[in-house]
Amino acid sequence: MKPYIVLNIGEKEYRLRIPATSAIELEDKLNCSVVDGMNRLCEIRVLAKYFYAAAKQLNDDVKTEGDALAVIDEYTMQGNKVEDLYDVILSVMENSGYIKQEAIDMSKKITAQMQEKLMEKQSALLS
Repeated sequence: MKPYIVLNIGEKEYRLRIPATSAIELEDKLNCSVVDGMNRLCEIRVLAKYFYAAAKQLNDDVKTEGDALAVIDEYTMQGNKVEDLYDVILSVMENSGYIKQEAIDMSKKITAQMQEKLMEKQSALLS
């Protein structure tokens, strides 16, 4: 296993890993465990907190949560979707030793089911 996950945005490479000290800070900010907080990744403020926790130690240009939000903005300006960052954070959590691959697989399955239901509701509304 690599010591970190790499996320390329344009010409920039971000190395992502959540060390224990960052995990503790993240838990304090979220008022829950890093695993439980993943249920709130759809909230941009929570996603930014995870990204900041993952990026701050290995990337000199990510010094604040505001910097993390700027990276997220750059990511979306490149044509990516914010929800794609969920998978990145899941990979970071697995690589950092907080969850197993089975948890990622289950999360993706649940997400796919939720997206399917959303598409059905959108189709019903448009009919």
